[in-house]
Amino acid sequence: MSIELYRYSAPRHPDDFWNDFAQSEEVKAILKKALAYDVQHRVRLEELKEDVFFRFGYCPQSLPESSFDTPPTFLNEDKRQQERQDDEVDDGEEEEEEEEEAHVIEMAKYREKGRRVKRRLEKLAKKEERLEKKEERLKKEERLEKEEERLKKEERLEKRKERLREKRKKLEEEEEELREKAGI
Repeated sequence: MSIELYRYSAPRHPDDFWNDFAQSEEVKAILKKALAYDVQHRVRLEELKEDVFFRFGYCPQSLPESSFDTPPTFLNEDKRQQERQDDEVDDGEEEEEEEEEAHVIEMAKYREKGRRVKRRLEKLAKKEERLEKKEERLKKEERLEKEEERLKKEERLEKRKERLREKRKKLEEEEEELREKAGI
């Protein structure tokens, strides 16, 4: 799979994607939920935050751009301490400090990018909520229009009935008049 110069090539077979990219079952599960075609089955932001994938283990706030080309590596605190104990050579200490400083700076960048992504996700959730409310309003308006149309039909029917009653009354009067003239 590659993304380069606005060109995207996908694996020819879905198994190739899972073999190349998402080998963990947790990753597969979260991707299937997030990319579900049917909106009704797609995972919501609140549910996404509670998924096992995000609750356990180390989860970076963001990923470096280099992760498009190579898998990112993340050192947890235990690994860093073990590396410090194993590498007590004076020459290596300066280099290690520089690496750690660079790592701290990079992690700060990750956190900031993560915050931005989180804000975007929150904005999308709010937008989704507004769209759902708008859809509800439109459905309500549609129901009101149908009710209004039904009332208009009833009113037209009532007017027709009134006209028929008036015609009947006139015919009865004419019949009565004819009977009087005929002496019946």
